[in-house]
Order: sequence, then C-alpha cells, then structure tokens
Amino acid sequence: MNDECRHWLPLLHDWLEGVADEEGAALAQFHLRYCPDCQRVVAEWQAVAERIAEALAVSPPKGFDRKLGQRLCVPAPRLLSWRELTASWLLTTGAVSAAFLWLGLSPLTIVQSLSDWLVWVGAWSAVPAQWLQNLWENLSRLV
Repeated sequence: MNDECRHWLPLLHDWLEGVADEEGAALAQFHLRYCPDCQRVVAEWQAVAERIAEALAVSPPKGFDRKLGQRLCVPAPRLLSWRELTASWLLTTGAVSAAFLWLGLSPLTIVQSLSDWLVWVGAWSAVPAQWLQNLWENLSRLV
C-alpha cells in the first residue's frame, strides 16, 4: 500500500460507514474502482464487520430474560433510621475507645500523634523502603 492509498483510507472508511458526503463517497468509489490494494483492505473491513454482526446476532441463553428480570427487581436495601445510626455510631466509638484503652493509649496520646500520622500519610510519595521504615516506627511507638 502506497502513501496515496494511506491518504484515501479515512475517506474509504467514512464511505463504508455511510457518513461520507456525496462528493467524498464518489471519490472513494472512484479510487476503489482502480486500486486493488484498497479493494483488498475494504474487503477485509467488510469481512470483519460481517463477523461482528454475526457475533452480535447470537441470542441469549434460555431463561436469560427471566433471570435478568429477577436480578433487576431485587428490593433496595433498607435505610437505617437516625436512631439506628446513632446507636451504631455510639457502639463503634465505644469499641474503638475500649481498644485504645486496652492497648494503653490515652485520648491525649492519640490526638498528639495525629499530626505525626497525617505527615506520614502525606509522605506516601516517598520510596517504598521509606514507607516501611515509617510504618515500623509508628507501629513500634503504639505498642
């Protein structure tokens, strides 16, 4: 395929897709009539398009519509009331506080080390070895 044919490929593609204007379609057809290389390319494109059309024409398996309908009709999860959310928040806060007390950490220690943790999290663009070193130091401080 020569450079002139490479120039015609976009127009030939538009013509095959049916989006070329009248002048472009006429030029594409004229070039295609006298160029065996482009005829071969267009034949390949048409073969691919036919294979795709055949693949899309496959019908879904038996019972697919029923199964799809069942999945689409699954009821939405129930939303929690504000009382349930409050109870959940209080239980979670209590469990986290109990875990910190069990580990021997006071709320003051946690608040003081919060800035260190934020700096450590912000330094994630460092080398992975540095991440591991920071992680080890922070974990050893907690225990």
